[in-house]
Amino acid sequence: MAESEVRTILKHDANSKEAEFILGRILEVKGLLKEAGKHFHKVLKKDYQHSGALAALERLSKKS
Repeated sequence: MAESEVRTILKHDANSKEAEFILGRILEVKGLLKEAGKHFHKVLKKDYQHSGALAALERLSKKS
């Protein structure tokens, strides 16, 4: 349910780095690591210093 709500937010506001990050976290928890990584990279394109996205990509690199 949360995933579909966040995707709806992104449809209306594609520039929302917060929604992009939350979607990445949801996908990470679901084990969809490659897709999660794509969303964390999108966050960094909007904010290259986003500490949450940087930490998430670090976690993902250790899981693969």
